[in-house]
Amino acid sequence: AYLAAPQAPHPNLAPATTHSYPALSFLLALPSIWAGLPTLGYMQVAALLALIIALIATAPARLRPIIALLCLLDVDGIRSVASSDFAIWTTAGVALVWLLAHRKGESWPEIQRQRAPRRGVSRWLAAWRASQPWLPAIALGLVCAVQQTAWFFAPFYLVWVWRTYDLQRVLREGGVAVGAFLLVNLPWIVSATGPWLRSLFLPVTLPLFPTGGGLVGLGLGGALPLWPPAIYALLEVGAYMGLLALYARWHSRVPLAGLLLPMVALLLAWRSPSRYFILLPFLAIVALVLTLRAAPGGGKELS
Repeated sequence: AYLAAPQAPHPNLAPATTHSYPALSFLLALPSIWAGLPTLGYMQVAALLALIIALIATAPARLRPIIALLCLLDVDGIRSVASSDFAIWTTAGVALVWLLAHRKGESWPEIQRQRAPRRGVSRWLAAWRASQPWLPAIALGLVCAVQQTAWFFAPFYLVWVWRTYDLQRVLREGGVAVGAFLLVNLPWIVSATGPWLRSLFLPVTLPLFPTGGGLVGLGLGGALPLWPPAIYALLEVGAYMGLLALYARWHSRVPLAGLLLPMVALLLAWRSPSRYFILLPFLAIVALVLTLRAAPGGGKELS
């Protein structure tokens, strides 16, 4: 209906309130539109399949059937992807960031040993890896250009970079990520800076109704009072900052917790719809796969 008469959109499709995501969210839909596909679900299922294949390929060989079965257990998540809920791009993007950061030759114990003295080709290869933060950083910037939910993951990833490498690496990766984000959004920044910036914050500035299965769900169900939105915002921000501080403090014990902790704070938000969490099991599988690969023997003792 909108494509038939874009000059007279339905009130529910008013551009001033509908396009509340960064530019890559709708740029990802262009291939499906150009191909004449009847739904965006095809591209999103392809992204999900690519994520599953990457997880299986990254896992220790003997555990790959188990990882494949784990991926298929998130039935509701798979259904949401097929029904055109584009949260898969955030999940796949965040997974890609961490998989690239732990790409072959840079597992957790090896990263810890990178500062040890090396000679010859080995030293050159280590320096080459350490000098190229751009792959995961570009992926981070691009996923942040899809949906604001991805923004929650960025500080945790940068804390991981800081605790694994150093502050200089954080500045480099952070700069590359910001550059990738701005590059995708550049045409809209240049042509309409104010509306573009306001649109990014519509999810927190619009008077949206409460929804979700977290703390606000208890209020909606009558188990707790339904407090003003500001109370939930304070709880959410406080929990997020606390979790970020704890992650920085205990990073060496749980380095991959940064894949899961960012979403915990959203359970305290005024709006915590299930689509924020429905694909979270795939990020848990990413953490599992990377943990197994970094274990002594590459997880062979578990097979």
